[in-house]
Amino acid sequence: MEGVKRLFFTKVTGERIKERGLMEPEGRAKMKEVMKNFVMIAPPQPRDAVQQGGAAVFKGNSLVYLRADEATADHAPVSEVMAAAECPECTI
Repeated sequence: MEGVKRLFFTKVTGERIKERGLMEPEGRAKMKEVMKNFVMIAPPQPRDAVQQGGAAVFKGNSLVYLRADEATADHAPVSEVMAAAECPECTI
């Protein structure tokens, strides 16, 4: 249960959701639309799902950037990832 609390019920999760405008009416409507087909898939053991994600950039066999998401919605800044990939002009 501690892993679930760390990922979904932290100050960081709330901050990131607010930063993305998901607490505003338009943001809530967009999230509702995106989530309408969401189906919860849980691993056999709850402890198996305590890392939401992260980002890694390699140059050949060398790891040049690694960031584990601290909580839900806490993604690596695109500018950091692109800088690590030596592609500052890249956009998504």
